[in-house]
Amino acid sequence: MAAITAVLARFPRDVITSITHPVTGLPSKKDWLPTVKEVFEACHQAYAPILENEARLKRVKEQVEMRERADRGERPTMAQLKAKYGNDWGIGQDEKPMQPKAQAPNLEQLRHHYAHYDLAFKAKEYPQKSEEDAPSGLSD
Repeated sequence: MAAITAVLARFPRDVITSITHPVTGLPSKKDWLPTVKEVFEACHQAYAPILENEARLKRVKEQVEMRERADRGERPTMAQLKAKYGNDWGIGQDEKPMQPKAQAPNLEQLRHHYAHYDLAFKAKEYPQKSEEDAPSGLSD
C-alpha cells in the first residue's frame, strides 16, 4: 500500500480521484488489488489529457500575446529572441553530421564482384527438337 500511495502522491488530485473512484476508476476494472505498475500506468493514462490540454492552452496564450504585440507594432528584442532560440538560433543543434556518400564502383570492381558471386550472364539452354517433334502446320 505504501508503494501505491507513493505513486499516487506524484499526481494531481483530479487524477487520484479518477483512478481511485469506485465507479470509474481501477476498483471497477479489477477483481483484486491492482499492482503498483497498473496504478502507475492508469495514472499516466489519466494525466496525459490534462498535460496535453495545459500545453495547448499555453500555446494559445503565446499566440494571442504575439498577435497582440504584432498589432501594437512591437517586435521582440534581441535578448528575447536569444532566450527563445538560443545563441546560435537553433541551427546545428539537432543536425546529424552528413555521411560521405559511397562512390559508385568502377568497371574493374564490377567485374570482380560479378565473377566472385558468379553473376555472369548465362543463356538458357533449350532442348533441341527434332523434325519429328516439330508440328508441320498442315493437317493430313
